[in-house]
Amino acid sequence: MNITNIISKQVTDRPRSFVDPDQLDLFESKDFTVTTQNTRQRWLKMATGDVDRAGDILVLAGLESTNFLKNPQFLWQHGASGALVNTIGKVLELKTTQTALFALVEYAPADTNSLAEQVFQMDLLGLLPANSIGFRPIEWEANDFGGHTFTKWELIECSKVELPMNPQAVDNTKAYSIEEAAVWLLASD
Repeated sequence: MNITNIISKQVTDRPRSFVDPDQLDLFESKDFTVTTQNTRQRWLKMATGDVDRAGDILVLAGLESTNFLKNPQFLWQHGASGALVNTIGKVLELKTTQTALFALVEYAPADTNSLAEQVFQMDLLGLLPANSIGFRPIEWEANDFGGHTFTKWELIECSKVELPMNPQAVDNTKAYSIEEAAVWLLASD
C-alpha cells in the first residue's frame, strides 16, 4: 500500500484521527506531526528508547500500561505547574513502535479548561513541541551512560512539557493537515 492509499484510507475510515497507529513506523522517519481540522486530537511522541539527559534508557517493550489506561491522564508539566488542575486532556490510545511511544491525546474543550486551550493553541503553533512521561521503574540495570536502562516500567502519566528529559520526545514545529502531509511525504527528497 503506498502513502497516498494510506492517507486516503485515513480520511475515509478515521476522519478524527491523524494517522492510523499501525502506520506510525512509516511516519517516524519524517519530521512532522499530522492533525486534521476541527479536532482537538493529536498523535504525540511521548518517549523514545534513546539515551536521555540523565543517561537513562527506556526499553519500550517493557511498558506496563494496564493501570494507566484506567485513568489515562494528559497533564501539563507532569502536574507540577502550580495550577489548581493540571489535567489538559486525556490519552485515547497508546502505540509503541520499535523506536517510540506515541499517544493519541485529546485536549479538553476550550470552554472547560483555559489552561488546556492555551497549551493546545501553543502546541498547534509549534511553540510547545516537547512531551514527556512519568513512570515507575520495575526492573532496571546500570548502563554505560551513567544512568539506568529500565527494562520493565509502569506508565503513570503523559505530559506536554516545555523541556523534556528525553530530547527526542518532541514533535515537529508545524501541524500538517492530511492533505499537506500527503504532498510533503510524496515529494522527492
